[in-house]
Amino acid sequence: KNEINRVTERFYRVKGNEKIEGSGLGLAIVSEIMNNHEGEIKIESEEKVGTKVFLIFKRV
Repeated sequence: KNEINRVTERFYRVKGNEKIEGSGLGLAIVSEIMNNHEGEIKIESEEKVGTKVFLIFKRV
């Protein structure tokens, strides 16, 4: 649960996923874009099941 709060930090990578390619920037970029558009990013994760990322856009 604590790691979910950190996955939008630049260069943060969840421990145990070292074999998966990436720089740790993807969700940080998405989070910044959502903030700039007054949107929200919501992340739900269950170990050994998967992760869901929800992008919630402000209605215009």
